Amino acid sequence: MKNSIFILFILLSLKGFSQDITVDGNFRFEFKKAIKNSRHFEVHNSGYFVQANKNQKKIQVRFKIKSKSKKKEYFDPNKFYLVSDEYKQRLRPVDMKHNHAMGTFLGFKRLIDEKPKDKKTYWYSYKPSTKDSFVDYKIDGYEDVDNCINFGTERRPKIKSIYFDYKKIKSNTVDIYFIVPKNFKRGKIYFGNELLKEFNVK
Repeated sequence: MKNSIFILFILLSLKGFSQDITVDGNFRFEFKKAIKNSRHFEVHNSGYFVQANKNQKKIQVRFKIKSKSKKKEYFDPNKFYLVSDEYKQRLRPVDMKHNHAMGTFLGFKRLIDEKPKDKKTYWYSYKPSTKDSFVDYKIDGYEDVDNCINFGTERRPKIKSIYFDYKKIKSNTVDIYFIVPKNFKRGKIYFGNELLKEFNVK
């Protein structure tokens, strides 16, 4: 019997078995992969790119997310963050996408905490009813690394943090992107207070 259990464990490992984790009683998360990503991060429909500098690299973490009700439920993407014990950092995602019809991926809508002066701006919005819950999960002794954009100039910078609007999800693949130190090798990804996965990435 012990040998049978051991063989079963090996087979599951070879197939990339990943245990589901239920969070907030509403959604089930299944870890899929964590890889280095060499592509630019394009802000959806904007032509704006987020790039890593020579001392950084970009990584992609993928989860399959399902609502327990099997109906579309509001999902708060701002609860995702990456923790590096080595660098003592808690990092906000720089981009996030979910799968849609025909295998395409769409970005979560980007928000700032101030009403834009330029009404023609279409790649970010102001929506005070959507809470930025990333700020609720600070860790003592760890630096928060935010996703910030300068809306001003070099001489007169106007730095604003970008967060994401909620989305109704039933069963979706979600890709979360981070910019990390170049020598980053191991991290832990959380959703709120729940540890979803510890992973290694080259």
